[in-house]
Amino acid sequence: MKDVVNLKDSKQAIRQQAGEWLVKIDSGDLSAEEQRTLNAWTKKSRLHFETLTQMAESIDSLKETANRQAGSVEQHAPVAPGNLWHNWVVKVAAIFAFVVIVPLVYYMNTMVEFKSTNGEYVTQVGGQKTLTLVDGSVVTLNTDSRLIVEYQDGKRLLRLLNGEANFDVAPDENHPFIVRAGKGDVQALGTSFAVRLKGEEVDVLVSHGTVRVRADESVREQPLQPDSTPKPQAPANRAETQPVSSVVVGAGKRVVFDESIVASVSEEDEESLNRHLYWRKGYLAFKDQPLSQVLEEVSRYTTYNIILSDASLGEIRVGGYYPIDNIETVFSSLEINLGLQVEKQGEGTFFIKKNS
Repeated sequence: MKDVVNLKDSKQAIRQQAGEWLVKIDSGDLSAEEQRTLNAWTKKSRLHFETLTQMAESIDSLKETANRQAGSVEQHAPVAPGNLWHNWVVKVAAIFAFVVIVPLVYYMNTMVEFKSTNGEYVTQVGGQKTLTLVDGSVVTLNTDSRLIVEYQDGKRLLRLLNGEANFDVAPDENHPFIVRAGKGDVQALGTSFAVRLKGEEVDVLVSHGTVRVRADESVREQPLQPDSTPKPQAPANRAETQPVSSVVVGAGKRVVFDESIVASVSEEDEESLNRHLYWRKGYLAFKDQPLSQVLEEVSRYTTYNIILSDASLGEIRVGGYYPIDNIETVFSSLEINLGLQVEKQGEGTFFIKKNS
């Protein structure tokens, strides 16, 4: 079953509402009805109250800084007749607030918001989860996966520690989107791609846009530009030329790398690409694949122990679409369409054999 988690909308709306209330409070023009509405709003949620308090404290702190700056100017200034000097100091403080405080508060709030969806996200075996991050990027976690989101001031950093994830990346030239997996990383700009960890091997499948893939993230590279033309810089297979540690590829490409080199760059047609990524829709898709490969993929989504009575059965070709949340339909299909017999032996063990 797929969980959908929208992480950005509620917090962003609360911050906006808190900011509007602070403007009204600061103006001193809060009616009795508005005061009652504000009280109800703060009591509605602990997050409402905490957000309002934190933003107010930040603004008060910055106002004190402005007052100290203005006071320092006033102490060292010559005496002026009447209130002219006082008025001038007030204007200086106002200008300081406008030039320094407002941008700084905006920057602080922006940074807090930018990092608001940071954290660790996990799926269990057979589970899936969709995350909408603060910048609008969407991450879909596949079965038995673990991802850490670490958005920072200068970049959008994510770490895939286990399993598989698909990334639909929101364009942002000022904050590169980087997914680290194994010892390498994948950088994208306005792109959709999937990353899968298989032991020490990392499999990258690009469905839209352009990505740069590095087998070793410690190798320094020029940043990928938005208008980069996809130019594979790696051999199409292991047998050609010299091994490389980095490639730039476009949609329809599959890149496999290990701890130090790019092992292969291959082309996937649209049908194959869609089939490989069908898990995002909650289904496993196969077309004329050996039963051994099918069962290997199925095993990622269940704790069942699946045994073939004869290795030769693994060569039988299998196709079809199977719901991830009802994986036992694979067994029914083997019995109905291929004439095989599936026996349940003990708790969670299935034995597949020829129908006698």
